[in-house]
Amino acid sequence: MKHDISMIALDRMNESEAKKSVRAEIQLESNRQPSSLNLYIADIKIRNNSDKAIRDISVICTTFGKSGTELESFDQTVYIEVPAQSSETEKRVNFGYINSQADNIGCLLLDFVLIE
Repeated sequence: MKHDISMIALDRMNESEAKKSVRAEIQLESNRQPSSLNLYIADIKIRNNSDKAIRDISVICTTFGKSGTELESFDQTVYIEVPAQSSETEKRVNFGYINSQADNIGCLLLDFVLIE
């Protein structure tokens, strides 16, 4: 299985002005378990480029088949705090079972709690 490393900047249209100003990104390094169970476990690095801390970061991932067809999407919340102008890594986040035909995975930062 190919593993995608995605760095996607957060761009929320319907959030408060304070939340819109936060610029955060994720880096996903995926590790599929070497078994027939198709568990998707990843190390997630979250970089907070803003002047305010964030916590409880929601991530959504989508799997794709070899043909590029979207197979499924799933989400997970990473319960960590990321101070302003820094990064944190959460090791071995378990997203559960994925489709056995998944060839590529892309993830993005979906939401977070702003610490004022």
